[in-house]
Amino acid sequence: MATTAGMPASNIAAQGRQETSSADARALLIAYYYRSSNESGAARPARFAKYLGKAGVPVHVVTNGDPSNNEPSVTCVQERIKVARSVELASRVAYHIERRLLPYNECLPWVPYAVSAGSEIIRRNPIESIVSTSPPLAAHFAAWEIKRRFRLHWVADFRDPLSDNPFRNRRFTRPYDRAIERWLFRNADILIANTDTVANVWRKRYPQWANKVRFIWNGYDPDDLISAAPIPERPWSVLTHVGTLYGGRRPTVLLESLVRLIGSGRLNPDTFRLRLIGPLDTTVNRVDEPPFSTLVALGCLSFNGQPVPQAEARNEMATADHLLLLDVNETGAALQVPGKLFEYIRIGRPILTFTVNDSPTERILAASGIPYRAISMTAPPQTIDDAVGSFLKLPPESTQASKWFWREFDARAQAETLKTLLEQR
Repeated sequence: MATTAGMPASNIAAQGRQETSSADARALLIAYYYRSSNESGAARPARFAKYLGKAGVPVHVVTNGDPSNNEPSVTCVQERIKVARSVELASRVAYHIERRLLPYNECLPWVPYAVSAGSEIIRRNPIESIVSTSPPLAAHFAAWEIKRRFRLHWVADFRDPLSDNPFRNRRFTRPYDRAIERWLFRNADILIANTDTVANVWRKRYPQWANKVRFIWNGYDPDDLISAAPIPERPWSVLTHVGTLYGGRRPTVLLESLVRLIGSGRLNPDTFRLRLIGPLDTTVNRVDEPPFSTLVALGCLSFNGQPVPQAEARNEMATADHLLLLDVNETGAALQVPGKLFEYIRIGRPILTFTVNDSPTERILAASGIPYRAISMTAPPQTIDDAVGSFLKLPPESTQASKWFWREFDARAQAETLKTLLEQR
């Protein structure tokens, strides 16, 4: 039931909630971001909970979500709520440790609240296993403490790697990340990566724990229907990118190529549009300078720089002639797969991606059956121009993805895999 951690039963009753005990609630999921969150990381734990339940493993969720959430199996825990004095003090200590000693925001003040809520759930229900998912690391820290108290089977899921995370890029903090990683790997019973590449890195780095490592791709919810829509009549073709552009994820190489193609007469700016839909970090994307400003002046580049509702973003994807995916970061590593890929493939329009050779993204595209071009960020300008030019000539028809794609990334099958891991006690 959706409650506030640590509140006495009288207060819960005052909120109109009735306390229940489910005899078959067998897994506890700790996810700082969950279904009602706007964070992209909220979708994966939501799929896990939904389809584990349908696979016969009901899940109780502890999250830092909206307290108005009325899902009976979700407990929303937020800091500074009314709880036991010891929980408040532990949270304050965690706050000062994080603020003064740690290099990143791990959401540590939330941990005591999550532990309190999770412990109460376990006392009322026959929980057998814990699943925690990061980032932030707070979920894993909470799961570790609950495992220590109740001696439960713990599966730690990583939506992003830790010491290999290109966005945890302060060099002086690498020993910190590696130490936390080793501690987590030693204490968790199962470790889940979300790509085969990350799983292989972990097995080589920690051979003593290689038997703990598994991977479950990100994927799609079969109940979440998305497909191509009719392309509006217009005198130009549209290449669309949907998502946040930040850090090393910027379209500069593509923009420079488009400027060269236009300058050489290979691309007519009157018959082409590039649309960037979503937030854009202007500290790294200099929109008032070439090549941004050049293409804006030519009328073939538009961007809003702001978040858009999901329905609007999906309509932009569904009505585009071609789709752009930027699988790039400042380190040049390709360990992860942008979540947008699974929406793009289901739409079925041609996909242009900038990535590295043999990246998980390129391998998925190659097996998906969707027309695509994968371009290395370090390729010579002529090679990039030829690839971009040929891609823009691909017909915009929607293509049905391969049977392999629908089977491999279906959340129902992934939940069955996770169910098996939860049973490995």
